[in-house]
Amino acid sequence: MSLVARASGDPKSLFSQVRREVRALDPNIPTRDLKTLSDHVTFSFRPSRMIATLVGALGLPLRSALFGLSGADPITFAVVSLLLIVVALAACYLPARRATKVDPMVALRRD
Repeated sequence: MSLVARASGDPKSLFSQVRREVRALDPNIPTRDLKTLSDHVTFSFRPSRMIATLVGALGLPLRSALFGLSGADPITFAVVSLLLIVVALAACYLPARRATKVDPMVALRRD
């Protein structure tokens, strides 16, 4: 359950009042995890920020290793796309091939 309250001052100063009002309405509703909107936004963008930081940190050594390639090189895009397609097909084909070797009646009786 989510509850949003507008505060004109420091929003953390309203936490005790919000807990009291919620407890007065229904004492069974937990009010442990109260956050300000800025804390909530910061928490929700944390994975994106972490990925951007990792990409930025790994981008510099990668750029020096891939000398002569640009980010908009069409051949690079084509090769990477084909590589991803091959990996996806292998990820689908190998388990499907293994599943075709199992007798369906044996598999059904096992569950």
